[in-house]
Amino acid sequence: MIVEYVGDFPERGGSRHLLHFATELRIGKRQEQQLHFHYGVGLSSAAADHFIGIGYSFRFQASIASELLGHL
Repeated sequence: MIVEYVGDFPERGGSRHLLHFATELRIGKRQEQQLHFHYGVGLSSAAADHFIGIGYSFRFQASIASELLGHL
């Protein structure tokens, strides 16, 4: 699990401050796939009040990737 502060300081407009929470769940026999879940809250008036998100990622082994790319 992660907890992080995020600040965005544009030259024009108000700065945005966020608090971001995230975690991941590894799945599959070899745990080469991940589900990501995250949530954030705005700490300033220019930031979004809150946000949520999910994501998915997977890993290619170097030998499999080179084999796949070799056929292109």
